[in-house]
Amino acid sequence: MAIPYVRAKPISLTVTGGVTQNFAYSGRTIMMDPRPEIAAFDYSALREDLAHVEVLLPPDAPAMYLDPAALAYALDVKEIQKVRTPLSQRERLPQIVMSAVIALPSAFEVSGDEALTIARRIARYPCGSHRVPIHIAIHNALINRHAHADIALRPMAPDGSLGLKIPDFLVRFRVNRTDPDPVEGTGWPDISWEIQETFFAERAIDLVVDPCAPVPEHHFDGDIPDHITAQWIRDQRLALRHVNVRMIKTSPTHSIEKIARGRSAVRLAELHRLCARFIDNEQDRHVQVERMLADQNIVPLSDGTEAGMPRYVTTRRLARIIERACGLIDRGERAMIAVSGSDHDAVVRQLANIQAAGDQQHEPPLILGRTLSDCAPLANILRGRNPVVGTLDMILGKPPKRARGRWRRVNLKVERDIIVPHAELIDDQRLARLILAADRTGSKLLFGHDQSRESGIVRSFLAAHIADLQRPQLSRDHEGPQAIERLLRSGLVRSAVEALADLKVLHFGAGPDFDVGSELPFAVVDGSRIEEVGDAIRTGRVRAGLVEEMDTLAGPRGEVKLSLGEWVVTTGTRGLPETLDAHQLAQIVAIDSSANWINVVRRGIVARLDFGNDPAIRPAAAISIRAARDAPRGSNFVIELADPRHVWAGLLLAANRIEHAQIYVDPSIARTHIDLVDAARRSLPAAPPSHRTLRPVNDVVVNNMLDDFDPFPELQAAEPEQALPPPVGFNEDVRHRIMKSRQTRLAYRLLHEHVSPQNADRHQNVPRSLGLCSSELTQGVILALAEQDEISDFDDTDFPLELAELEPRHWSAWELYKFELDLNLMTVRAAGWGLLPPLAPDRYRPRAAIDGPNEP
Repeated sequence: MAIPYVRAKPISLTVTGGVTQNFAYSGRTIMMDPRPEIAAFDYSALREDLAHVEVLLPPDAPAMYLDPAALAYALDVKEIQKVRTPLSQRERLPQIVMSAVIALPSAFEVSGDEALTIARRIARYPCGSHRVPIHIAIHNALINRHAHADIALRPMAPDGSLGLKIPDFLVRFRVNRTDPDPVEGTGWPDISWEIQETFFAERAIDLVVDPCAPVPEHHFDGDIPDHITAQWIRDQRLALRHVNVRMIKTSPTHSIEKIARGRSAVRLAELHRLCARFIDNEQDRHVQVERMLADQNIVPLSDGTEAGMPRYVTTRRLARIIERACGLIDRGERAMIAVSGSDHDAVVRQLANIQAAGDQQHEPPLILGRTLSDCAPLANILRGRNPVVGTLDMILGKPPKRARGRWRRVNLKVERDIIVPHAELIDDQRLARLILAADRTGSKLLFGHDQSRESGIVRSFLAAHIADLQRPQLSRDHEGPQAIERLLRSGLVRSAVEALADLKVLHFGAGPDFDVGSELPFAVVDGSRIEEVGDAIRTGRVRAGLVEEMDTLAGPRGEVKLSLGEWVVTTGTRGLPETLDAHQLAQIVAIDSSANWINVVRRGIVARLDFGNDPAIRPAAAISIRAARDAPRGSNFVIELADPRHVWAGLLLAANRIEHAQIYVDPSIARTHIDLVDAARRSLPAAPPSHRTLRPVNDVVVNNMLDDFDPFPELQAAEPEQALPPPVGFNEDVRHRIMKSRQTRLAYRLLHEHVSPQNADRHQNVPRSLGLCSSELTQGVILALAEQDEISDFDDTDFPLELAELEPRHWSAWELYKFELDLNLMTVRAAGWGLLPPLAPDRYRPRAAIDGPNEP
């Protein structure tokens, strides 16, 4: 599953190594340190899990640094040259790179190329316009897929030289204290969450990132203190688990607002994921989700695609706040101005010009941001007007924060200018509350919207909506059609749709033109119509003589007809060579129907597909939005917008290939470009409740749910279950098998006591238990329990083992069945596991001898 986990820490130059050692480890290779007294770093034995290694360089940087060894050598040498005090005598070692371990979705959810795209976006996002090189390595481990991103702290010039370290690059420190401490830093988990959710939306993938727990666990930034024991960590995890379960079962409003994290609504799939993490019984999970939907304070929402169940939920309080703010934005009753630019420097210049042309007699302007550093560039330009700088928490936060704001004169006044230079970084809840507060006090609002942040798709919709109403002009003379894609990624839907209409690529009313032509375009259609449209297109091309006659190849699943020169798309990894992955396009260059194989070429690499292995491919005359992203540049597209959920994704695909795409809008979606703007906004995951349709829960479903729901859950005797140690290291299917019955729960508890480090005989019990296993899964559970008390080093550079339970291995149904069988046998004395205590002598009763055939 996709999780928003990123752990970042600096890599320093030490006596024993530096960035060369880090690059060698993540790249699973051999590298030499610049210092001859240090031996070579050899991690080639770990190369089995290496999936990809690359270096991302700034534009115009020398190509020689694409070699990780060359880049590592240059970074280490530059830092060694700056050393004056011996490293063994320094209290603070010089830092070279910021190393981030990024959790990536598993291979069952995204392909290798898609995981690489996510890793690149997460690594590049905090760099902004800084010209820093980045080293990326992706590991496909057994139970998780993750990336190591090493971001240099020095910029690289076009000639390859490394400059001075960038101050306050990824973290900012207080300077008015004796011991500087960080006050602002990169919000890595938030970046990971937003980038993954945006990626799923643009590829039209129905996935969600695992939501954070309402009450999260404590995370240690460095070494674990000595007083923290393994037993304390387990007790804290178990206690927090019970707190989260209690919150889910008692307060739907609180739970939804917690996991919303500033958004106006959450997807229903996130509620299912939240319940699946903490509630073992599958029926109980569905009951809890239905109870949330039936609560009077919960508002179910739908985008009109499903008649039975909603896809989004929110609370009445959030819906009311967001709706009132949207009303003020649409009506424009109060003075509310927004400026938008391709970068923050352009936004700051526009804000400064507006302030210079305004009235200079009233109160000094108030500059607000998510953090104080967001206000610094504009405050420096307006320092002649003595602006007051603060954060939104100083107005809308908790009482201590508001008290600090009053001390700094951060307050709303009549006719006072309130400037938010980074509105795209403010979540919808806080921005809506600011708009309502300014409306009550009569303050003037001035928003700045930075398009380079590409925010507003999965969060911060209101900021993009305000900027979109101002209709920022496109600088076509300098940027051309590429600006349309930036507008769509920034949430400025109206401006982008109007630009697409000017380019004559939008077609309303008439159906898609799937007539074959000499250029053989790809038809991008809804998933339910791919097979129908694809067969029609291929038949027409054969009849028109544009492709050769189809050859028939036989596979285990039946016959497949393919033509030489046509394109195919992979639907999975079954029967494919290592050079091909799922959701990729390839062109057929050779067919041998007698030998039952074809040759395909992708990016210049030829691969052979043997149909005896049942390769997961299909013809690519009609494809999905996800597969179309892999098409070569210059390919022609006919895009049909028929699914309300994927309107924005289809427009974004067309903007990315603007010179080779034509869009046909189904009449059920829109009939004019004005209607298309509303449809595109509704398709965004961050769309407010007022843009969606209220979907009341079916009364029959509610009544059935209430009949099965116990109104007094606190009276249930659950004390024995709370003592059960939580399973570790595996996915929910494993945990559900353990919790399936009283017998399996007893077996797991006895197994934990039998092989845990608290048992003095565990050295003999562990190998004996492993020998009795019939399943590899059972062996893994035993090993996990035997090592449960061992605390891993939180400073290591690899992925922490604690996240194994969040990124599971996919176990087959057969393995799960054998695991359940092992659990049942553990409580049978004749099976030989030896987990049950021996019977008392007085309980033994020898069976009476049978004297006759009719003896009972």
